[in-house]
This record gives sequence, structure tokens and C-alpha cells, in this order.
Amino acid sequence: MVRINQSAQGSARLFFGIDVGDAARSEIQGIISRVSTNSGIKDLKIRWTAPENLHVTLKFLGDTRTDAIPAIRQAAASVLAGARARPCILDAWGSFPSGKGTGVLWASVTGDLRSLAGELDASLELEGFKREQKPFVGHLTLARSRDARGLRAALKVLSRLTLNVSFQATAVTLFASELTPAGPVYRALGRWELNEPSVEL
Repeated sequence: MVRINQSAQGSARLFFGIDVGDAARSEIQGIISRVSTNSGIKDLKIRWTAPENLHVTLKFLGDTRTDAIPAIRQAAASVLAGARARPCILDAWGSFPSGKGTGVLWASVTGDLRSLAGELDASLELEGFKREQKPFVGHLTLARSRDARGLRAALKVLSRLTLNVSFQATAVTLFASELTPAGPVYRALGRWELNEPSVEL
């Protein structure tokens, strides 16, 4: 485990995520560029995910006291040390409804991440974090918007495109997310390599 840039005071918005790797990131960014510049989409109020921020969230902790970070790292290490790498595929488009809030456009992830997320969730529950009430749904966030019509339009364009992008989940990272006017900035606080041999899907 590598420790990086731990804050000494205050709180941080934390989550555990899996990076998709350069090859998958390039493919997804190409799709985002194609859709976001579509004549029917480009003028809509949609915030597309920056390439460097593309990830799969395993566990969202939210605003957390920074003095809890060592215990969080320890809980994660108990689950992730020796865990195997695993192949994943981005293979379908979807969206979470916006209602009156912000909606999300995403690519679904097929791969054995649910068990990993569940074990991490259980370990963090012992440190006082609330256990997830809903089943884990692996996904890669492509865009956010308060404009439900815009998200529907973008999803319609995406649905015309075949999605079959593979990547290896080779590490889990604990991130702190800082919200800025230009979008979120992620800072790594710890990283655990998934070293055991993976099994092909």
C-alpha cells in the first residue's frame, strides 16, 4: 500500500475507485468526444467526465474526518491485500433518472467486482461507516446533468453505438475528491495492487 498526501486536519470527500487504464480511457474518451460534439447534444447543459477522472466506484464514503483515514486504509488493506486482479468489460449504456436532482449517464461494467465491493463494504462497516443498502451496480460515469431531456437525448445517441471495451481491474485507490467550478479534482490517498492472476471472462 502506498500512502500519498494525507491531510492533517479537517475533512475530505472520500471514495474507493478502480482506474480503467489508458487503453479503455482512450476508447471511452473517443466516444464521449463523438457524442458531446453531436449537433443535437453539444449545446445541452451536460457535464462530461474528464478523461483523467474516469473510474469505477467501489465504495463512496462522502465527507469524512481526515483523522479517520488511517483506520480506513487499514480496513481496506485487510480486504485488498492479496486480492486478485479481474477482467472487466464496459458493455452497455444506461442512466440514473434525474428527477429534480442531477442525473447520471453511465456505461455498465461486467466483471467480478460485486464481491470485492461487498467485502470492502463489510470491512468499512466495522469502522463505523454505513453499509450500502442497495446492491452494487458497477458503472463508469460518463456525464452528469440536471437536464433530464438532455440526458435522454445523449443516451439515444449512445444507444446507436456498440460498446465493448475491456480493461483489467488491477488496483483499488482511495481518493479524495475536491469539488471545483471546473469539475472535481481527485487526489490519491492510498493504492492497493490486485496481484493474484486474473481469470478471463
